[in-house]
Amino acid sequence: MAADERNLTIRRGQLKGTVTRFLTYLQSEELDPNQVSLRREKIEEVWHEFDQIQTALELTENLNESTAYRKEFEDLYFKAIVEANKIVSLGMVKETTSERGSMAIASERSTGRNSMAPQVKLAALKVPVFNGDYLEWASFYDTFTALVHTHPDLLPVSKFFHLREALSGEALNSIRSLETTANNYEKAWSILCARYNNKKVRIQAHVRAIFCNGITQYHIFCS
Repeated sequence: MAADERNLTIRRGQLKGTVTRFLTYLQSEELDPNQVSLRREKIEEVWHEFDQIQTALELTENLNESTAYRKEFEDLYFKAIVEANKIVSLGMVKETTSERGSMAIASERSTGRNSMAPQVKLAALKVPVFNGDYLEWASFYDTFTALVHTHPDLLPVSKFFHLREALSGEALNSIRSLETTANNYEKAWSILCARYNNKKVRIQAHVRAIFCNGITQYHIFCS
Protein backbone atom coordinates (compact mmCIF):
# COMPACT_ATOMS: atom_id res chain seq x y z
CA MET A 1 0.00 0.00 0.00
CA ALA A 2 1.45 3.39 -1.02
CA ALA A 3 2.21 5.90 1.73
CA ASP A 4 -0.47 8.33 0.55
CA GLU A 5 -3.09 5.59 0.48
CA ARG A 6 -2.03 4.40 3.93
CA ASN A 7 -2.35 7.93 5.32
CA LEU A 8 -5.82 8.27 3.85
CA THR A 9 -6.86 4.95 5.35
CA ILE A 10 -5.62 6.03 8.78
CA ARG A 11 -7.43 9.35 8.54
CA ARG A 12 -10.62 7.60 7.44
CA GLY A 13 -10.49 5.48 10.58
CA GLN A 14 -9.97 8.58 12.71
CA LEU A 15 -13.05 10.22 11.20
CA LYS A 16 -15.13 7.14 11.90
CA GLY A 17 -13.89 7.20 15.47
CA THR A 18 -14.98 10.82 15.81
CA VAL A 19 -18.53 9.95 14.76
CA THR A 20 -18.56 6.96 17.13
CA ARG A 21 -17.52 9.17 20.05
CA PHE A 22 -20.20 11.71 19.15
CA LEU A 23 -22.86 8.99 19.17
CA THR A 24 -21.61 7.77 22.57
CA TYR A 25 -21.74 11.35 23.86
CA LEU A 26 -25.37 11.66 22.74
CA GLN A 27 -26.27 8.72 24.95
CA SER A 28 -25.18 10.63 28.04
CA GLU A 29 -27.66 12.13 30.49
CA GLU A 30 -28.43 15.83 31.05
CA LEU A 31 -27.20 17.02 27.66
CA ASP A 32 -27.24 20.72 26.76
CA PRO A 33 -29.15 21.08 23.43
CA ASN A 34 -27.04 24.12 22.48
CA GLN A 35 -23.82 22.17 22.92
CA VAL A 36 -25.27 19.25 20.99
CA SER A 37 -26.12 21.63 18.14
CA LEU A 38 -22.54 22.95 18.02
CA ARG A 39 -21.06 19.45 18.06
CA ARG A 40 -23.46 18.41 15.32
CA GLU A 41 -22.05 21.14 13.07
CA LYS A 42 -18.54 19.77 13.61
CA ILE A 43 -19.72 16.26 12.75
CA GLU A 44 -21.18 17.58 9.49
CA GLU A 45 -17.66 18.79 8.61
CA VAL A 46 -16.39 15.27 9.33
CA TRP A 47 -18.86 13.92 6.77
CA HIS A 48 -17.48 16.14 4.00
CA GLU A 49 -13.88 15.12 4.70
CA PHE A 50 -14.81 11.43 4.88
CA ASP A 51 -16.67 11.60 1.57
CA GLN A 52 -13.60 13.00 -0.20
CA ILE A 53 -11.20 10.48 1.33
CA GLN A 54 -13.51 7.52 0.79
CA THR A 55 -14.05 8.43 -2.86
CA ALA A 56 -10.29 8.54 -3.42
CA LEU A 57 -9.80 5.18 -1.73
CA GLU A 58 -12.61 3.58 -3.72
CA LEU A 59 -10.46 4.02 -6.82
CA THR A 60 -7.78 1.76 -5.35
CA GLU A 61 -9.51 -0.57 -2.87
CA ASN A 62 -11.60 -3.65 -3.46
CA LEU A 63 -15.02 -2.37 -4.52
CA ASN A 64 -17.01 -4.60 -2.17
CA GLU A 65 -14.87 -3.66 0.82
CA SER A 66 -15.09 0.05 -0.02
CA THR A 67 -18.85 -0.08 -0.45
CA ALA A 68 -19.25 -1.91 2.85
CA TYR A 69 -17.08 0.63 4.68
CA ARG A 70 -18.98 3.58 3.22
CA LYS A 71 -22.31 2.02 4.19
CA GLU A 72 -21.10 1.31 7.71
CA PHE A 73 -19.92 4.91 8.12
CA GLU A 74 -23.13 6.35 6.65
CA ASP A 75 -25.30 4.24 8.96
CA LEU A 76 -23.28 5.41 11.97
CA TYR A 77 -23.28 9.04 10.84
CA PHE A 78 -27.00 9.34 10.17
CA LYS A 79 -27.85 7.50 13.37
CA ALA A 80 -25.85 10.14 15.24
CA ILE A 81 -27.39 13.04 13.29
CA VAL A 82 -30.95 11.83 13.84
CA GLU A 83 -30.27 11.34 17.56
CA ALA A 84 -28.74 14.83 17.80
CA ASN A 85 -31.73 16.34 16.01
CA LYS A 86 -34.07 14.69 18.50
CA ILE A 87 -32.17 16.16 21.44
CA VAL A 88 -32.00 19.64 19.93
CA SER A 89 -35.67 19.50 18.92
CA LEU A 90 -36.73 18.42 22.40
CA GLY A 91 -34.82 21.35 23.87
CA MET A 92 -36.56 23.75 21.48
CA VAL A 93 -39.95 22.27 22.29
CA LYS A 94 -39.34 22.74 26.02
CA GLU A 95 -38.20 26.32 25.49
CA THR A 96 -41.18 27.13 23.29
CA THR A 97 -43.56 25.56 25.77
CA SER A 98 -42.10 27.61 28.60
CA GLU A 99 -42.43 30.86 26.65
CA ARG A 100 -46.01 30.29 25.57
CA GLY A 101 -47.19 29.19 29.00
CA SER A 102 -49.81 26.71 30.01
CA MET A 103 -52.73 28.79 28.68
CA ALA A 104 -51.33 28.84 25.16
CA ILE A 105 -50.70 25.10 25.25
CA ALA A 106 -54.27 24.47 26.40
CA SER A 107 -55.54 26.60 23.53
CA GLU A 108 -53.48 24.63 21.00
CA ARG A 109 -54.84 21.34 22.30
CA SER A 110 -58.44 22.51 22.41
CA THR A 111 -58.38 23.52 18.75
CA GLY A 112 -56.74 20.26 17.73
CA ARG A 113 -53.62 21.97 16.40
CA ASN A 114 -51.01 19.56 17.68
CA SER A 115 -48.50 20.17 14.91
CA MET A 116 -46.22 22.34 17.02
CA ALA A 117 -43.69 19.62 17.80
CA PRO A 118 -43.18 18.43 14.19
CA GLN A 119 -42.80 22.02 12.98
CA VAL A 120 -40.28 22.82 15.71
CA LYS A 121 -38.42 19.65 14.89
CA LEU A 122 -38.18 20.74 11.29
CA ALA A 123 -36.75 24.09 12.32
CA ALA A 124 -33.92 22.22 14.02
CA LEU A 125 -32.98 20.24 10.91
CA LYS A 126 -29.90 21.56 9.15
CA VAL A 127 -29.77 20.72 5.46
CA PRO A 128 -26.63 21.87 3.62
CA VAL A 129 -27.25 24.26 0.71
CA PHE A 130 -26.55 22.60 -2.64
CA ASN A 131 -25.43 24.87 -5.49
CA GLY A 132 -25.01 22.28 -8.23
CA ASP A 133 -21.45 21.22 -7.35
CA TYR A 134 -21.15 17.50 -8.12
CA LEU A 135 -18.67 17.18 -5.24
CA GLU A 136 -21.43 18.05 -2.78
CA TRP A 137 -24.31 16.05 -4.30
CA ALA A 138 -23.82 12.80 -2.36
CA SER A 139 -23.71 14.62 0.96
CA PHE A 140 -26.72 16.78 0.09
CA TYR A 141 -28.72 13.82 -1.24
CA ASP A 142 -28.15 11.65 1.83
CA THR A 143 -28.83 14.46 4.29
CA PHE A 144 -31.93 15.82 2.55
CA THR A 145 -33.35 12.32 2.08
CA ALA A 146 -32.85 11.41 5.73
CA LEU A 147 -34.06 14.68 7.23
CA VAL A 148 -36.73 15.94 4.82
CA HIS A 149 -37.63 13.63 1.92
CA THR A 150 -38.59 10.74 4.21
CA HIS A 151 -39.87 12.90 7.09
CA PRO A 152 -43.22 11.35 8.14
CA ASP A 153 -44.71 14.61 9.45
CA LEU A 154 -44.09 16.75 6.36
CA LEU A 155 -46.57 17.29 3.55
CA PRO A 156 -45.21 17.28 -0.02
CA VAL A 157 -45.69 21.03 -0.38
CA SER A 158 -43.65 21.60 2.79
CA LYS A 159 -40.92 19.31 1.47
CA PHE A 160 -40.86 21.31 -1.75
CA PHE A 161 -40.54 24.55 0.21
CA HIS A 162 -37.56 23.20 2.15
CA LEU A 163 -36.04 21.80 -1.04
CA ARG A 164 -36.07 25.28 -2.59
CA GLU A 165 -34.58 26.72 0.60
CA ALA A 166 -31.74 24.20 0.37
CA LEU A 167 -30.81 25.00 -3.26
CA SER A 168 -28.90 27.79 -4.95
CA GLY A 169 -27.17 28.50 -8.26
CA GLU A 170 -27.55 25.97 -11.07
CA ALA A 171 -29.34 23.49 -8.84
CA LEU A 172 -32.07 25.99 -8.04
CA ASN A 173 -32.31 27.10 -11.67
CA SER A 174 -33.05 23.53 -12.76
CA ILE A 175 -36.39 23.55 -10.90
CA ARG A 176 -37.10 27.29 -10.82
CA SER A 177 -39.89 27.03 -13.41
CA LEU A 178 -41.92 24.65 -11.23
CA GLU A 179 -44.54 26.12 -8.94
CA THR A 180 -44.21 25.21 -5.28
CA THR A 181 -47.11 22.77 -5.10
CA ALA A 182 -47.59 19.31 -3.63
CA ASN A 183 -47.88 17.74 -7.09
CA ASN A 184 -44.61 19.27 -8.26
CA TYR A 185 -42.44 18.13 -5.35
CA GLU A 186 -41.71 14.64 -6.68
CA LYS A 187 -41.11 16.08 -10.15
CA ALA A 188 -38.58 18.57 -8.78
CA TRP A 189 -36.79 15.90 -6.76
CA SER A 190 -36.66 13.59 -9.79
CA ILE A 191 -35.16 16.36 -11.94
CA LEU A 192 -32.36 16.92 -9.43
CA CYS A 193 -31.64 13.21 -9.03
CA ALA A 194 -31.56 12.63 -12.78
CA ARG A 195 -29.14 15.50 -13.29
CA TYR A 196 -26.73 15.06 -10.39
CA ASN A 197 -26.91 11.40 -9.42
CA ASN A 198 -24.36 10.52 -12.10
CA LYS A 199 -21.76 8.38 -10.35
CA LYS A 200 -19.20 8.57 -13.15
CA VAL A 201 -19.30 12.37 -13.31
CA ARG A 202 -19.20 12.68 -9.52
CA ILE A 203 -16.17 10.39 -9.23
CA GLN A 204 -14.37 12.38 -11.92
CA ALA A 205 -15.13 15.59 -10.02
CA HIS A 206 -13.85 14.08 -6.77
CA VAL A 207 -10.65 12.87 -8.40
CA ARG A 208 -9.96 16.31 -9.88
CA ALA A 209 -10.61 17.99 -6.55
CA ILE A 210 -8.42 15.62 -4.56
CA PHE A 211 -5.50 15.06 -6.92
CA CYS A 212 -5.39 18.49 -8.57
CA ASN A 213 -6.43 20.85 -5.81
CA GLY A 214 -4.78 18.55 -3.31
CA ILE A 215 -5.46 17.29 0.18
CA THR A 216 -2.12 18.70 1.22
CA GLN A 217 -1.93 17.04 4.61
CA TYR A 218 -1.60 13.71 2.83
CA HIS A 219 0.93 15.02 0.25
CA ILE A 220 -1.32 14.30 -2.74
CA PHE A 221 -0.66 16.48 -5.77
CA CYS A 222 -1.28 16.49 -9.51
CA SER A 223 1.59 14.97 -11.45
